[in-house]
Amino acid sequence: MLKKRVLSGVALFLLALVAAAPSQAQNPCRINTAKVMNQIRNPIWDLKLLVAHRGLHARWNDPRYNQYINTPENSLEAIWNAANACMEIIEVDIRQTQDGVPILSHDASWGRETNVGYNWGSALYNAMTGVGPNPLVNSWSLKSVKKSSTDNGLLLRTNAQPSTANGGNWEWSKWNENPPTLEEVINDMRNRQNPAVLAIDVKDRAALQNAWYVVAKTGFYNRAFFKVDVNMLPNAWEVDNFFGNLHYVTGNPNSPDSNYVKIMPVYNTANIQPNNALGAGGGEDKVRQSAYSFYAGNKPWYMGQEVNIKQDNGILQATQNDTVASYSSGSRAFFNPTREYESGGKALFYNSDGRCCSELTAYLFNGAPYGLQSDTADNRTDWNLFLHTQTFNMITTDNVLWLNDELKRLGVRNMSRITD
Repeated sequence: MLKKRVLSGVALFLLALVAAAPSQAQNPCRINTAKVMNQIRNPIWDLKLLVAHRGLHARWNDPRYNQYINTPENSLEAIWNAANACMEIIEVDIRQTQDGVPILSHDASWGRETNVGYNWGSALYNAMTGVGPNPLVNSWSLKSVKKSSTDNGLLLRTNAQPSTANGGNWEWSKWNENPPTLEEVINDMRNRQNPAVLAIDVKDRAALQNAWYVVAKTGFYNRAFFKVDVNMLPNAWEVDNFFGNLHYVTGNPNSPDSNYVKIMPVYNTANIQPNNALGAGGGEDKVRQSAYSFYAGNKPWYMGQEVNIKQDNGILQATQNDTVASYSSGSRAFFNPTREYESGGKALFYNSDGRCCSELTAYLFNGAPYGLQSDTADNRTDWNLFLHTQTFNMITTDNVLWLNDELKRLGVRNMSRITD
């Protein structure tokens, strides 16, 4: 009898392992979504969180990323790649179609990211020269973007190595994926049991509203947060008013939307200029007041702040010092831009309309003629800035593989905080 009981116990144990296997196979990194959300809200400093910007996708001239050389940014495949590489947070960029559907696109136009030129019977848009069709994202309806029985719609593309035969311009690889909508991203993450948290970078208030409707409708609010430039919502009470006025409550009709939505305000050095929502002649003072309204309020939707300081003791240093010293909940986040092209030893980046290329110094804020502080350098590509001389616990980057290794070397990737 005892032998039978032991055998039965072993059998039950083996059955439990078999039953558990499928979910573990879908989440080999054992990322726990709820723990990630808690770590964003209540950071512990032996874990610096990594955010895979636009997913894990092709990068220019980096052999380590060769396996992703045909993976476009902001694609379902890039999002899945990031999850497989144990990235706990994935950031996507949201624009809107002509009919108001939130869709993934980093640029304001389709030229660099898709094969839009082929749809019009012409050559692809050339990001290096700016020649070719490059229509605005919001000039295309969702129906025109998506595949139908008679049309492949827009197909995402990605840059491979520059080709000498092509005059040093990009060789473009075609992909079989249409630009995904935000709702398709959420459904795909669920279907593939992708455990990552989704950071949603919205470009304007209309996109924020419609993207929130998608998150609320799909019930994804416990594993997603919005990154919102403070020009859109300059202080905490405006966030409350914005979502309170939407009159769109999910799950509990007695609770306001602010109990569900998660927001991370984003500060950039240009926020101090007079024609900015927070500038108005106050320099950084109003920016600091804005930041204080968020971290002092400690709202249930508050996930921390992204403060994109460009240099030590430059614009936003006072704001950064305030947020670090506040001892409030919420992450201290930073965006590390990574080069997309190089020429003459200079790291270059695409413009918001998809044209190549600008140096980061092209976007330095000049305090004249307003008598305000000026940027004199942009050191955001320098890892020393955000890993050593400034205090951040969350870093967004397109270069997650190399940065992940460096954080491990520094002893600040204690993944046990966010894994089972």
